Amino acid sequence: MRWRIPFEKLRANPFQLLPTVCVVCLRQCDSDFNLCTACADQLPKLENTCDRCGLPFSPTLVPTGNQRRCGACVGLQFPVESCHGLYHYRSPVDALLSNFKFGDRLDIGFSLSRLLARAMGEYYETNTKPDLLIPVPIHTRRYLQRGFNQAWELTKHAGRLNGIGISNRLVMKTRHTEAQSKLASATERKHNLRDAFAINPRFPLKDVTHVTIIDDVVTTMSTVTVIAKLLQSHGIPRVDVWCVARASRIFTP
Repeated sequence: MRWRIPFEKLRANPFQLLPTVCVVCLRQCDSDFNLCTACADQLPKLENTCDRCGLPFSPTLVPTGNQRRCGACVGLQFPVESCHGLYHYRSPVDALLSNFKFGDRLDIGFSLSRLLARAMGEYYETNTKPDLLIPVPIHTRRYLQRGFNQAWELTKHAGRLNGIGISNRLVMKTRHTEAQSKLASATERKHNLRDAFAINPRFPLKDVTHVTIIDDVVTTMSTVTVIAKLLQSHGIPRVDVWCVARASRIFTP
């Protein structure tokens, strides 16, 4: 008897050719995206965060009003309108992202993209959807080394599951740079990204006024800030950011 996999099930999870195994505990599970309920519930979720930068407030501080902004973001002229992260960048999320990015574990990427898509879907039930989702681009040299852009893998699933347009051709990485995580100071990170990105002149921007940038991890926001400024210089007034993990510090009152 030939083994068949229902098409819709395969479309929902292209990695589900064998019984589903949780990417965290490695036990068989009933989830359709390789993450059991128990492990998903234990991931270090980000809560009580600044709407602008996505960093958490002190656990004892509960901001009030329509704008939940930390002290560093109040009154700040910043090209990113909002930043939303799902989890703290710590165990087991850091290991999952590392295995996804550097270990060719696209099954982990699929699981994380489903979590990201779900969170975005809940958010956009009461907020205006962007016109376009774009990934943080990587240079051709790095793409050839890795074989894929992890941010684009996340973007594809998030867009498809939420009915939002996607593109990996709007912003291009034109210069190979040192990994931002290897640079210690803000000055070094800023200099590293100078003239590193460009807008594709062939991309039609006529009806694009709201773009969301997708990345796996946001640390200092240096990269997304440069991209946001570039987008705004080409007439796109609103730029948001979504990421799986936000490397964070705690703000105090």
